[in-house]
Amino acid sequence: MSVVLLRKARSALLAGALAAMAVFPASPAEAAPVKIQARPERSMFVGAQPTRIAYVLYVQTGVELAPEDLESAVVAPFTLVSAHAGIRMAVPEVRDLEFLIVTLVVAPDPGWELGTHEVPSFAIRYGYDVVITEGDSARKVRRTASADAPAVKLEKVSVYAESDLLHEVARIGDANTATLVIHAASDVRFLNEFAPEEPSEDIMYLDALKLREPLVLLSTGRTEDAVRDRRTVTWTWRFAVMDVPSKGVPFPFPPVTWKYADDTERAEGSRLPAARHPADISTITVGAATVYVRSVISRDTTFEPPKGITADPPHERWLLLWLPVALSGVIVTGLTGYGMHRVVVFLRTRARAKKRGPAAVEPDVNLPDPVFEQAFWRRWLLRSRCRTAMAAYTAEPSLQYATQLRPLLARYIAACNRKTRLSREAAAALTASGLEFLVTKSSEQSLADLRELDGQLESGAFRALIQEVKA
Repeated sequence: MSVVLLRKARSALLAGALAAMAVFPASPAEAAPVKIQARPERSMFVGAQPTRIAYVLYVQTGVELAPEDLESAVVAPFTLVSAHAGIRMAVPEVRDLEFLIVTLVVAPDPGWELGTHEVPSFAIRYGYDVVITEGDSARKVRRTASADAPAVKLEKVSVYAESDLLHEVARIGDANTATLVIHAASDVRFLNEFAPEEPSEDIMYLDALKLREPLVLLSTGRTEDAVRDRRTVTWTWRFAVMDVPSKGVPFPFPPVTWKYADDTERAEGSRLPAARHPADISTITVGAATVYVRSVISRDTTFEPPKGITADPPHERWLLLWLPVALSGVIVTGLTGYGMHRVVVFLRTRARAKKRGPAAVEPDVNLPDPVFEQAFWRRWLLRSRCRTAMAAYTAEPSLQYATQLRPLLARYIAACNRKTRLSREAAAALTASGLEFLVTKSSEQSLADLRELDGQLESGAFRALIQEVKA
């Protein structure tokens, strides 16, 4: 309830500030330094139920209040339970005006009669400085005064009800909560709380509330708390809206029908005499609350609360679960296969390198056996190495370069065929005649170069050429 009280006090702050502007004129001499407004939590109470009263103090800047007056405020015949002063802050959009919220909790006497009782007015002292000019001199004078808080009238009753709505603006299908809090004396009996076996159609029962479309009732709850000579019954209804009306949808709070208990039903320790328990039946009417709908979804949406975990649709389960798992399996399998492939290639390359031993020519001419490369890559790489070896042989026609150039030409001819792969030893053993069935259009020039190179090596002209170069 304190949160509700603070909310009401703050909501009325701006309205009070606008009213205070009329009290505080522009001229400081005519201004009222302090103005007090009282905002009680409720206007009724049951038994000895305490009531919070928020006093909003509008104070001009520079005015000092006496805080001890709040703790010693005289609120007789009520009893002061507690007093709390908030933080002094500036009023929004009002110049040289501040406000302070003081909350007093007052409690009545349990033996009071039903009727209106008054929290009397009390004074709060304040002081401020005034500068008085006398000729050429000026002096500061301290002035003190007091402001009277307005009196608050509270009515003692046997039963009163408070209603609350959790969300005034909702969406279709959202569960909203309506609350009805009934404060009653201990010797009060409710007549329409629980429906009998044969309920009457003219009576609205609290446990069997019937709502009209577009409202749908989801659940009903009840709690009860008892404190000495009074009790508090709280009814909650969870409901939803199933349509979008042009106007707000009223939620009808049921009325509360009650009477005083008989002598046999009266609670022990009741302080009310027998004359105060008439047999007449009374009814408390509670105003309806309005719900506004601001969004649209399908009318086929279920409004029942979910029971457990809802299963995912099959297409969402495949899309969100099995598809990522399948893609992950493909990626892991591909990476694992590629990794094993690279390991095998590395081991085979190291093993062949150890068997061959160190090469006698430069690394860019000494091409290893590309057993693991694709045909296109092998063809492009061998052609590049053939050009390098041919350039080296043309610049210096030595036996060493001729020995390296010949297997490169033979392997390039086989690579152009795309279906045959020759090792270094097989390429060295095959002659130009044995490679004719592998020749393609792109490797005809390489076959001609190979025949010319074999002819020079077999005729001895190559050795004579070497002798001329050395000479």
